[in-house]
Amino acid sequence: MSKFLKISLIVLALFVEIGTGYLVSPQYLMAKYEGTQMADLGKPDKLRLRFAKI
Repeated sequence: MSKFLKISLIVLALFVEIGTGYLVSPQYLMAKYEGTQMADLGKPDKLRLRFAKI
């Protein structure tokens, strides 16, 4: 196997592992079933008010 292919497979495996860990985490499951957000980001400042849902 070439070096590029080995590195690509390692990076791909890392992304799959992170995604799987995220999907099976208890916080994700609770947020999915409760319909809440993962984290509260607080009140937006004046610059980011255009992104706030009103």
